[in-house]
Amino acid sequence: MTNNNAPILIEFIRFLRNPRPFAHKEGLTSSFMLKVLGGFLVVFLVEIVAMSIIQLVVPLDDIPHALEGLLESGSFIMVYVLAVFIAPILEELIFRYPLGFFKRFTGVAFYLSTFLFAALHIFNFELEGTMWFYLPILVLPQFILGLYLGFVRLKSNVGGSILVHAYNNAIPMIFLLLAQLMGLENAL
Repeated sequence: MTNNNAPILIEFIRFLRNPRPFAHKEGLTSSFMLKVLGGFLVVFLVEIVAMSIIQLVVPLDDIPHALEGLLESGSFIMVYVLAVFIAPILEELIFRYPLGFFKRFTGVAFYLSTFLFAALHIFNFELEGTMWFYLPILVLPQFILGLYLGFVRLKSNVGGSILVHAYNNAIPMIFLLLAQLMGLENAL
């Protein structure tokens, strides 16, 4: 299953077809993490393209995100620490760390943890009335991210998935900070 010469995304796609523990775990070396983060950037772009296409049909801008309320009620630094440090550590320990214990049912555990991770993020949105049917679309990025994080966890260790998760959360937080600094917070 493992091929150290295969590009990380090819290995990821192969893994999705048959999730199972890797015979050889990668260490968190700088070369491995650069490959993983490069693969993550492609996954992140896929998420952005998917959500952009979906937004043509679904009025996502009309659905309030919990992050907006947090930013209004707390400091940006508090929200940044929560999003970039605390949430990735807690979520990875809850959803990805246990994957290492499932030798026999890795595929079931992998997809179940990914589904539960995405489902947890339903609470990021304040839905009213009949908007509940948008839920699968709203958490699609978290589902895609969860797939990649599970792959990284099983390919290396939970530290790798924590780093990628933190990186994922840092990107929008940096854009929010730049928007605030430029006085564009209402444009986001």
